[in-house]
Amino acid sequence: MITDAVLRNDGMRVLAKHLGLVEAERFISLMIREPFDYTEWQRTLYQDMPADDFLDAAEDFWRKQKNAKANLPLTAKAGARKRRAGVCVV
Repeated sequence: MITDAVLRNDGMRVLAKHLGLVEAERFISLMIREPFDYTEWQRTLYQDMPADDFLDAAEDFWRKQKNAKANLPLTAKAGARKRRAGVCVV
């Protein structure tokens, strides 16, 4: 398990990469400002998606992650190990 600080840093990087920095900050503000039931949201998020499609998407994601990690240069792999250990790497 990674530390809270590493989780926050990695989470913000993912949000910024996929949404852009401004939209990532906006998303965080929305999550803090508005009442939000995460459990209920998760229950309804994929309710219209057939189970086979969900499983296919999950397997696809897993394969891409596995391939991406396998293709990292040695220095990037060392950085990932440091992040998991709680060392902030920028």
